[in-house]
Amino acid sequence: ELVAGGPRGFHRHLVEACRTAKQRVTLSALYVGTGAPEAELVAALRQACARSASLRVRIALDDARASRRDAAQATSLTALAPLVADFPDRVSVTTVDVATPSRGHGADFRDGTLSNAGATLRRGARGLSSRVSDLVGIWREIVGVYHVKLFAVDDAVVLSGANLSTSYFQDRVDRYVRVADAPFARWHHAFGDAVAAAVDDPRQGLRDLEALCRADEPTTSPSHGGEAAAAASRRGSSGRRTRIAKNAQRRGGPRGQLEKGRRTGSSSSYVTMFPALQFGRAGIRLEERAWRVVLDAARAPRCHVGVASAYLNPPADLLAGLAASPARVELVAPSLAAHGFSGAPDVRAAVPLAYQLVAADVARTLRTARCDDAASTTTKQLLEWRDDEKGYTFHAKGAWLLANGAGVLATLVGSSNFNVRARRRDLELSFLLVTTNARLRSLFTREWRRYRRRAMRSSAETDEDDVRRRVPFWVLVFRRFINTFL
Repeated sequence: ELVAGGPRGFHRHLVEACRTAKQRVTLSALYVGTGAPEAELVAALRQACARSASLRVRIALDDARASRRDAAQATSLTALAPLVADFPDRVSVTTVDVATPSRGHGADFRDGTLSNAGATLRRGARGLSSRVSDLVGIWREIVGVYHVKLFAVDDAVVLSGANLSTSYFQDRVDRYVRVADAPFARWHHAFGDAVAAAVDDPRQGLRDLEALCRADEPTTSPSHGGEAAAAASRRGSSGRRTRIAKNAQRRGGPRGQLEKGRRTGSSSSYVTMFPALQFGRAGIRLEERAWRVVLDAARAPRCHVGVASAYLNPPADLLAGLAASPARVELVAPSLAAHGFSGAPDVRAAVPLAYQLVAADVARTLRTARCDDAASTTTKQLLEWRDDEKGYTFHAKGAWLLANGAGVLATLVGSSNFNVRARRRDLELSFLLVTTNARLRSLFTREWRRYRRRAMRSSAETDEDDVRRRVPFWVLVFRRFINTFL
């Protein structure tokens, strides 16, 4: 199901779920904010820990972002420190450094419950001014971050790309897909355990995370007790990918494969989820495999691919695949006003303009693309999402594979923005969800249409010259270098 109520509904749901938690809570995000909504979430965890002696809480955050200080000198770690101090045996915080790992193994995993919550930030800048220390931390965030989002409480999970901070709880739009399934929730708790265990051996920790994402059993969530989904979970990941793609061609689209799977069991519908862990610098590329599944399946007649990204900068091969696809393709990105960096101070004010420059190139590629199917007349267009009424910013990311008359057959949901940065620098986790469940198909179809309704033709396409005039000169000069950070 989809969590209703937008950002505020997500906050209400998460607070209530944590307050009533009984056994396990696993939370993972870029950071935890220091405002009142975040304090309410921490208070809910405190209440749950006080009520249930068996409750265990795992929290994983990016090392640099969790150590960044606000105006009051507070950080994510200081916000969580009292909770950890009161329940040291049952609450753990792990910070992940993918920007400056030691020993060249791709990432460091650190115990974030140190009494000196700012120690990790100042580790590389001891003796320098606090301002320089802060700049070092920001540079580490630019180089790469731990970007995985997990929100698992007992036997339910919310799949989202949101962070745990005020803007994401109030006015920053994201996706909120709730999965109430014990095996799937156990998989997320196991992921959180693996992140915490990686403190002792980071290199092995990354291997364990990848192995967990390649395992079959936890990635399948039966719908109404469906045996077909359980049967699908026993097939190898590469075999499933091949069968989905091949049957999409042979049986007239991905719908044929899903119906084939449905007939293998007694249930009328099922949901299958494929973890798509991505950490390019460590050679972990499961998200790229998931995209190949989507693009292969989209070659069937009358398919439609919708893509949303808060920070649009698709890798060359992904953009080429979308441009050459015989499917109708629509990309949705935020307008300048709805961008997450809109109104940001100092050099960050140029970030939305840099993405507009990328958007102009994307629009031109889509407009001039030659489709693999010469007979195809499907449209390719870039759209920009805006909310002039409420002034919300856009943080939703995902992909939706639709078939004419069947709605959404598959969706990619999670932390990734499907951009160059996510491909090469950050540690990301998304899920490819494939379903024959009519209700879920309808829900995801309505979700896509809701984003699509607020989107219009991108100004980067309609007035490309104006975009280039507004972009700072230094962005144009260093564009090739900057591209890998976007």
